[in-house]
Amino acid sequence: MANYQNIEKYKYTSDQDHDTVVENGRKGGIASGEAKREKKRLKAILAEVLDGEVRTKDGQTMTHGEIIVRNTLRRAAEKGSVTDLKTIMELTGEYTQRMDLGEMPPVVVLRPSELEAIDKLKK
Repeated sequence: MANYQNIEKYKYTSDQDHDTVVENGRKGGIASGEAKREKKRLKAILAEVLDGEVRTKDGQTMTHGEIIVRNTLRRAAEKGSVTDLKTIMELTGEYTQRMDLGEMPPVVVLRPSELEAIDKLKK
């Protein structure tokens, strides 16, 4: 059974007294709630903006979100950056911190300038 005499009641790591610690904890809780409400408000605004429809130059009607996805895919196809791949995977729900490639060998994506440099080295 535990020896309750060894437990130090209200042991704090700071120089504040108990009432100050309680008050600061209360302030922190209030600030946390305000931050959560603000984040929720901004998320709702962003969702509303992304759902807003726009007519493109070629006459199509698309949402802002669809335009962003299309531009991200286009940029990923042209430049092939890891950031774009991560963004696409996050949007599709397939992103994890670690990719399991199984038996598949690793794939290296090179930019055209890197391919040219390799060709020069071969000559």
